[in-house]
Amino acid sequence: MKNMVYFGTLATLVALPLMGCGAAKSIINNNIPAVSNLLKLDEQTLVAIMGEGRAVISGNKSVTVSFPNQSISQASQLASLVFSQSIDPQVTVTVPAGATMPTDFPISNLTLQLTIREGTGSAANLSATVTGSVTLTRTSPSSNVYAATGPVVFTINAAGTSLQQVLAIVTGGEDPNAVDAKLSVDSDDTKLPSGSTLTFRLFNGSAKPKI
Repeated sequence: MKNMVYFGTLATLVALPLMGCGAAKSIINNNIPAVSNLLKLDEQTLVAIMGEGRAVISGNKSVTVSFPNQSISQASQLASLVFSQSIDPQVTVTVPAGATMPTDFPISNLTLQLTIREGTGSAANLSATVTGSVTLTRTSPSSNVYAATGPVVFTINAAGTSLQQVLAIVTGGEDPNAVDAKLSVDSDDTKLPSGSTLTFRLFNGSAKPKI
């Protein structure tokens, strides 16, 4: 008989038979640590050039990062892998020559697209959109740094087929792997001049396994 490996502490496991399935899963999931910066996107920057309509970071404006295969405990028992990736609330802004720096401006429809792949082989496509708008306010009259009240956090739940694709790439096959990250964002061109650039920094990335 194979040895069984359990998530959680002994005290947690003793308590599980006394609870319903949902409550037991919740306790186990709370005791599974998240994998910090699994995709190695932290500290990467994405530069959006704002044009007419929707400004999309794509092609040579995306960022590609390599990361090694990693072991994820009890991978075969997982129901999902929840990715979280934050954008620094401070954004560097450059406007075209002769244009006026606005006091503040809104951004909306922020979408992060991730393509996790093994060279030219298999790939998993994930995405998340933050609904609503975020106001960026100039930090001082002489600064080109704008700040939101807090970080923008993208949450992407990989489950089902997407989960199996991600696990197959991350835990085995070719090494290293790669992830392509693309960011798209809308802004109000009555406040932010067309041709402006916004530099975003990614940080605090993690992947939370759940059973």
